[in-house]
Amino acid sequence: MTDEKLTLNQRISKFVEILSQEDWAPDGHNDKQGYWFISHKKIKRNVSKASLDAGLVWKIDYDSLTPCEAVGMMKQHYIIRAVGRLSDVNDANSCETYIAYGEAADSGDKAISKAQTSAFKAIINNNFFIADVDADAEEIISNNDSIKADARTGYEARQEIFNDKV
Repeated sequence: MTDEKLTLNQRISKFVEILSQEDWAPDGHNDKQGYWFISHKKIKRNVSKASLDAGLVWKIDYDSLTPCEAVGMMKQHYIIRAVGRLSDVNDANSCETYIAYGEAADSGDKAISKAQTSAFKAIINNNFFIADVDADAEEIISNNDSIKADARTGYEARQEIFNDKV
């Protein structure tokens, strides 16, 4: 069957197959909280490549921006809804819709764009089973959380994890 004859579901299946072969190792690091993550840039690059190869087109709209109470020093705090439409490159009327919400707070002016990134990542990660972190990063986050649960500081948590690695 030629690519022009593929159904939307067959294209989405091809998309998922291509995504599963991409590099999803975390490439960003949050120095303040000590964890690794997959950057928005890397997710967009991988999704863009897989979409093109599968004959799909993405359209993401953001709406329902909701201001929330400040979080500590972070005066900007928002929740936003993302509606993603994945359509067949040969038939724009043949599409699948995905909805997710993103939330972010920021002390500067980036809370809205961070909330959009959060919503976009949620669409991709939740619908196409992309892991946010690898096993090593998951262990670090788990260790950090358990140390903090023992009422020790974030600094003590990072120091203990560092000592364990050495």
